[in-house]
Amino acid sequence: MTSLLAFASKQPLLPATIDLWALIERISPLLRHALGQRIDFEMKPPSTIVHVEVDEAGLEAVLLNLIVNAKDAMPQGGALTLGLDIADGRAVLAVKDTGAGMPEAVRKRATEPFFTTKERGLGTGLGLSMVAGFAKQSGGTMKIESEEGKGTTIEMVLPLANPLIASKVMTASSAIPIQRNAANGKLRILIVDDEPALAEIVREWAKAEEHTAVLANSAQDALTLLGVRSFDVLLTDIIMPGESDGLGLAEKASVLYPKMKILLMSGFSRETATNRGDVPWPLLVKPFHRDTLIAALG
Repeated sequence: MTSLLAFASKQPLLPATIDLWALIERISPLLRHALGQRIDFEMKPPSTIVHVEVDEAGLEAVLLNLIVNAKDAMPQGGALTLGLDIADGRAVLAVKDTGAGMPEAVRKRATEPFFTTKERGLGTGLGLSMVAGFAKQSGGTMKIESEEGKGTTIEMVLPLANPLIASKVMTASSAIPIQRNAANGKLRILIVDDEPALAEIVREWAKAEEHTAVLANSAQDALTLLGVRSFDVLLTDIIMPGESDGLGLAEKASVLYPKMKILLMSGFSRETATNRGDVPWPLLVKPFHRDTLIAALG
């Protein structure tokens, strides 16, 4: 999701003034898809245009993360409301679910990095930590209201943008996607791995070469990101938990973006990791060196 680990660890943001509700409407089909058919989804728009100055990709990741968290809290179905309003001169983005809720002891620790109540392999514990970190970096706050058996409401409060700047800004729905700068050869890389520590090392290597790298910890998160942003390179682990592995992700991504370079990585040989040897994308065998990555990026 843009990267849970990256935002939790205070990755530098690229803020811009956007129409917040326009952005929400633009990605709402993806949010609905992420929720699935068992959950009723209601959107409550603000009574006026709300401009904020935030990192757009980071905010998309935050929204997706909140939606997925809410879905996990409602395995038998339920209802989710996504609303936006202005209170005390600040934008208030609220996500309210009718799920299991949190005991007070869990609520108090919910924003701690790597704290999770999910089974091993099903969560990193970086989700709400990332949301809280993003809100703080954006000059805002995050608040959790939850009661066991009665659901959870998470509010992210953000400062409004300077009205003089906001009056001249394009809405998110009309913004032009950032493309690769062919003149300097810098790349936009999507790194997909369920091992956050390793993914962060690879991101740092890419950053040292002045590339831009975004992290996702599952194939589904990566596909959601690919639905709203374009990348020059997809670097994905092959074996990951969830409904789709790295090969499935690569196959879908190659259809969405035929010109995007795809690189695989695994701790196993090609035949062991893929159960076949005819996979068309290069494989980086873990652990690999920085020079290996740089050479593969071309």
